[in-house]
Amino acid sequence: MSRSLATLIVEDCEDDAELMVRTERAMTAYRGLLQAGAPVEQVENQARTVGALLTEAREKLDGAQLSRATTFVSALVILLREGAEAILVVAAIISDPEAAATTAEELAPLVNLSPAAFETLACGAV
Repeated sequence: MSRSLATLIVEDCEDDAELMVRTERAMTAYRGLLQAGAPVEQVENQARTVGALLTEAREKLDGAQLSRATTFVSALVILLREGAEAILVVAAIISDPEAAATTAEELAPLVNLSPAAFETLACGAV
């Protein structure tokens, strides 16, 4: 009986979620042992358990490969999102020129500097 791709993806995600939960619980137990001052042998055993779980996670991740198209689209979406954010910031500054034209005398008290020192820092002379 063949399974659909969606079924395989859901099962893989469930496996990953289960591995993540087991790893987090093992790491929490490890930290608890360290904080409680547990015997060295017990801490080392828990450290080996955590190491094995992290190795299993690494092996799963090494086998996962994104296609070139998926990588390109992901990078493009990030680039477009960051560009849109920059445009919004510039638009907000341009939309209120009075707020953008704050003087050194107004800003200096906010950073505990004299107006002259603030102007020097703002101009990059330092």
